[in-house]
Amino acid sequence: MSLYARGRRWEYEVKSRLEASGWLVCRCASSKPFDLIAFRPGRLPMWVECKLGRRPSRGITQGLQALATANGARYIVVVKKSRQNKKEVRH
Repeated sequence: MSLYARGRRWEYEVKSRLEASGWLVCRCASSKPFDLIAFRPGRLPMWVECKLGRRPSRGITQGLQALATANGARYIVVVKKSRQNKKEVRH
């Protein structure tokens, strides 16, 4: 399976988990500037970045965090660890 297909599969998995928790989730075209945006009444919208194996660079993370905050949203990164350690880490 290609890296693109694995990444897309991970995005849909995260999307399904958020929807199961009551969030309305939209997948962003070309994952720009983030992969998913999630809405839930009474909560800040979430901009979600889904990554395989490692976090995005600090500069990208800080830039998107600042943009999200300025627009009344919360930015999170969800990382799927490598196959040896399949635990997920939420930041």
